[in-house]
Amino acid sequence: MVMTMSKTITVSIKTVYGELRFYPVNEQAQIFAAISGHKTLTPHTIAQAKLLGYEVVEAKSDILSKIGS
Repeated sequence: MVMTMSKTITVSIKTVYGELRFYPVNEQAQIFAAISGHKTLTPHTIAQAKLLGYEVVEAKSDILSKIGS
């Protein structure tokens, strides 16, 4: 049985002390973070993933929809 992995990396972007942090959301993103030795994805790791043909997308947030409910 051949398993096909998605070529999409999904990240959640947060600002921590004025610095952008890219948190892995899906399995592929977690694998790239583990290979790089970081808990988050660095801009360099994201650039390298793109060179390998991966698409990098931002996870949608539903924070605003919870306000005022």
